[in-house]
Amino acid sequence: MEYILDCLCNRLSKSDIGLIDEQRWADILELTKKKNISALILYNLKKQNLFIYLPPSIQDLLENDYYAVLGQNIQALEELSVVLKALSEHNLKVIILKGVFIITAVYDNVALRPMTDMDMLMHQKDSTLIKKIFSELGYNLIEDNQNNSLTFMKQDYRPIEVHWDTLSFNKYKGIIRINESEFWDGTLEFKIGTDTFLALSIEDNILYLCIHLCLNHFFSNIIWLYDLKLILETYRQKINWDKLLKKAETSGIGPAVYYCLYWSQNLLDANIETDTLKRLRPSFLRRVFLDYFSKKAFIIDDFESHYISHICQLLMIERLPDVFRMSLRILLTRLKGLKKSFN
Repeated sequence: MEYILDCLCNRLSKSDIGLIDEQRWADILELTKKKNISALILYNLKKQNLFIYLPPSIQDLLENDYYAVLGQNIQALEELSVVLKALSEHNLKVIILKGVFIITAVYDNVALRPMTDMDMLMHQKDSTLIKKIFSELGYNLIEDNQNNSLTFMKQDYRPIEVHWDTLSFNKYKGIIRINESEFWDGTLEFKIGTDTFLALSIEDNILYLCIHLCLNHFFSNIIWLYDLKLILETYRQKINWDKLLKKAETSGIGPAVYYCLYWSQNLLDANIETDTLKRLRPSFLRRVFLDYFSKKAFIIDDFESHYISHICQLLMIERLPDVFRMSLRILLTRLKGLKKSFN
């Protein structure tokens, strides 16, 4: 993982490349593919004029991955434009979430960031009409999570998830205090080709990425941290840090935002003001535990200790009463699972 981080941060040299044999490159490539960063590795190596020093077989594999992602993303974005046009014709409001906004707004080209699905935020009151429109476009409804989202699938295309709110898991409801209506008041416009669409504000995008990266998936993929780094760099002059930090604190996720910013700085060289981190920094006892395990989650492939992950996610919640409430929810969920397995 060290070589991967160095490549993502443009820290590799020709001599570093010479120390890696072909088998080691194959192992690195396997991990980069798993983490969805193969195309990004190729791009950064070419930018540093180091790509030519890789073994030819590794060059071929990286280029194949790059062009595969390029084709998939072009197809996905073209299809999304069709879907968004159909929704717009019915005057339905849509906010684009995560990957689509990120690859078109902060990456140098759309081949650098794979997407496993496409996410959008809409109003739950429109669910019946939304299902009808997707059905007319040839999509099948494969999951109806009435509290959170609808998932649609069309043959040969990426799944599209329509969310009613930004909290993917019920265990966080009422614990992470996010005012969803505020998302609709401060949207950001961005373009896909010649078409203009809405995304979350920069501050809300950063919060949403932190929730997704830290609380939903506990730092399981470095690509989401790299997304955060690029957003911080691209919109540096436009970020309202006071607004962002206040939202993090009032939402009860100060520690989660702290660690996302902290590791984007310490692993990926993002430029974060010291005062910003100081304001969000958790207590010493929390940091003793979280410093170690959050880094381990990034560095070690398949960090799968569910118990440690649960403890870390609990410690990312700011208020102690909320930590106890969430502990109870996790315990009850585990007990229900055990009961089902025994039955």
